[in-house]
Amino acid sequence: MFDSIRTVLTIATLSLVSTTIVAKDPLPIDAWLETDVVAASLSHDGTYLGVLREDKEREGHRVIWVYTFDDESNLVLHRRINSTTMRIGAFTWLSDTHFIMGLRQQVRNRIDGFNQGVYRGKSQIVDLAEGEFVALPIQNAGIEHPLPNQATKLIVSEDTNGSRSGRRTIGDGSFWHSYYEFDLATMRKKLLLRAKFMLQDVRFDADGNPESAAGFDLDSLESVYQYRPDPNDPTWVEFGRSHIDDFESFVPVGIDHNKPHHEYVIAHNGQDKQALWSYDKKNRQFSELVYGRNDIDVLGTINHTNRLEHYGEVAGVVTLKDRVEYTFFPEHDMEGAIHNQFASLIENAFTTRVVSVSRDGQSMVVRNSGPKAAPSFYVFRQGRFNYLGTLLPEIESDDLSETTYIEYPARDGLTIPGYVTTPVHGEPPFPLIVMPHGGPFVTEGVGFDPWAQLLANNGFMVLQPQYRGSHNYGLNFYKTAFIEKSEAGYAMQDDKDDGALYLIEQGLVDPDRMAMFGWSYGGYAALVASMRTPQIYQCAVAGAAVSDPIMQVNYYRYRVDGVQKIEQLNAWTGAFSPFREVAKVNVPLFVIHGNNDQRVPIDHSRKLIRKLEDLDIDHKYLEIKGIDHFSDTMKKSHLKLFYTELISYLKNDCGPEGL
Repeated sequence: MFDSIRTVLTIATLSLVSTTIVAKDPLPIDAWLETDVVAASLSHDGTYLGVLREDKEREGHRVIWVYTFDDESNLVLHRRINSTTMRIGAFTWLSDTHFIMGLRQQVRNRIDGFNQGVYRGKSQIVDLAEGEFVALPIQNAGIEHPLPNQATKLIVSEDTNGSRSGRRTIGDGSFWHSYYEFDLATMRKKLLLRAKFMLQDVRFDADGNPESAAGFDLDSLESVYQYRPDPNDPTWVEFGRSHIDDFESFVPVGIDHNKPHHEYVIAHNGQDKQALWSYDKKNRQFSELVYGRNDIDVLGTINHTNRLEHYGEVAGVVTLKDRVEYTFFPEHDMEGAIHNQFASLIENAFTTRVVSVSRDGQSMVVRNSGPKAAPSFYVFRQGRFNYLGTLLPEIESDDLSETTYIEYPARDGLTIPGYVTTPVHGEPPFPLIVMPHGGPFVTEGVGFDPWAQLLANNGFMVLQPQYRGSHNYGLNFYKTAFIEKSEAGYAMQDDKDDGALYLIEQGLVDPDRMAMFGWSYGGYAALVASMRTPQIYQCAVAGAAVSDPIMQVNYYRYRVDGVQKIEQLNAWTGAFSPFREVAKVNVPLFVIHGNNDQRVPIDHSRKLIRKLEDLDIDHKYLEIKGIDHFSDTMKKSHLKLFYTELISYLKNDCGPEGL
C-alpha cells in the first residue's frame, strides 16, 4: 500500500471564489466565549451517555451530564455531577456503571520550579449504580485499559515517584510505573508487574496478559523492546533496540495478526519519512512496508472503534496534510465505511471520527471538527443519528472561514508548508496575521482553530507557517532547524517572513498591513519579528514568549538526554536572543503573559518589559492574572480580556493607523 502520490513538491496557489463578497460586521467577542459541550462518551453497555459541559453558573467549572435513553432513543437526564472546588478536566468510562474523572485545582499563585507548583490534581471514581464517589486509592494513577472479559476489572498503573510523563529520568532515579489489576467491586488492587528499567511501558492483551514492553538498558543507553511469544509463559524475548541519540523512530503500536510473531511498528527504517511497517519480532527485522508516503510522515495508527470487542486491534493509519486522514486497512474497510457514512450526514464534515462505541456496537458517539465547524458531537442509536451539541453554540458555520493547505519557497530554496485561513467576508488584499505555532518541534494540523477563526472573522487573513523544525515533513526538514547550528531567529524566522511575502506576490495580502502574533515559541518568533531589518511588519504581539533562550533551557538542561538534549540545547543555546537584542525593536510591540505560567515563567516578560521601559521603546504589556501557559487554564473572563485587547491592538495600535 505504498503511496507515492508525489515525488516532487509543487507550489500551491490560493484562489478566491469571488471578488464581490459583501463585508459583514465581526461577531461580538462574547460569541467566542459561550462554550457548551466539551466531550461525550458511552458507558460500556451503552445504557448511559456522559456529556462533559461547561458550567453556565460557575466560571471555570464543568459538569458531567449523565443521560439514559427512552424507548425512542431520546435523552433522559439521569443526574448532573460536578465538583465544588475542582475543575473536571476529562472523564473515562471504566464499566457499565463506573467512570473516572480527572480533577484539577489551583492551589498557589506562583510556580515552584519548571512545570510545577500551581495546580493540584486527583482522580475520582463515580459509581452510578450505588450513587457513590470514591477516590482512586492509587498514587499518580494511570488507567491503562479495561479487561473486556471481566466486567468490573481493569488494569491501572501507579508511579510512586510522582512522574506521569511516561519518560525515564536517570538523574533522580525515577522509574516508570507498576501495574495492577483493579477491581471496581471491591476497590482493591492486585500487583501484576513491578516496573524495572528493563521492563517498562507494558502493553497487555484483552485478558490482562502482558504481551510487550519497552525498557531501558542503562549500560548501553538504549531503549529495549521485548515481547512474550506465549501468553502462558512468563519469558520475555527481546526483539529490538534503539539508542537514545538515534533520531530515527521505532515505535511498536500493536500486533500484526496477519503474520505470527509480527508487530506493527512506526519507524523510519533508513528513510526520511516515518512509515508503518510490519516487523518480524522473532527474526528482529522489518518484513513489509504497510503504509508510507513520500511527502509526509505517518503520524500514528487508528484502532478499531469498538475497543471492548476488538481491544488493541490496529485498523489503519493517521496522516495529516490538507486535513487529518484515516486510511483503513482492507480487512477493516467496514470501519472506513462507517466513518464515511457518518460524515455524509454531517454538514461541514471535515475530521469526522467515531469516538465511543457500546460493547454491542449498536450505539456510537461521533465527533466532527474543522475550519467551518467547531467541535460537535452526535449520537447514533437504534438507527437514529441525532445532534448532541457543540463547543461553541453561538458560532454559525457562515461566520467561519475555510483553511487551505499551501506550499511556498523559502529564500534558501526549501519548500515550506503552511495553512492559510481566508476571511469569509471581504475581498483581497487582506491585512495579514502570521501566527506561528508553539513548540517549536511539534506537529500542527488543520482543524478548528479558535484564534485563527477569531482573527479571520475580524477581517484578517491568517498564515500558520510550518517552518523548518516542524514535525510531519520528514527527518531532514525537522533536523535542519538545529543539527548543524540553531536556526531559531534565523532561517526558521525567514520561513515565516517568506510565507508573508509569498501571499503578497499572490495578490492576497496588503504589504502595509501585516503583523505577527504567536504564543510560547510563537511568541518568541513575534519578539524576533519586532527586531528584524528590513522590517515587513507593522507590529508584533508576543504571548507567553521566551525572551531569553538561555534562561529557558537552563530550567531543564539537566533533565533531558539523547535526541531531546541534542534538539533542545542546540536549538536554544545558539538561538537569537530577544532579551539581549531588545534595542533592535523597531515596530510597536504588545507583550502578553500569564502570571502563573509554569512552562515559560513570567520572568521572561517582566525582565523584557523593564528593558523596553529603560530604552523608552514603544510597547504595551498585559499580565493576565491566574492563567498558566496553556489556553485551557483561561476562564471566560480571561479570554474576554485577551481577545478584546488583541483585536483592539491590531485594529487601532498596530502601526501608524492600525491594521
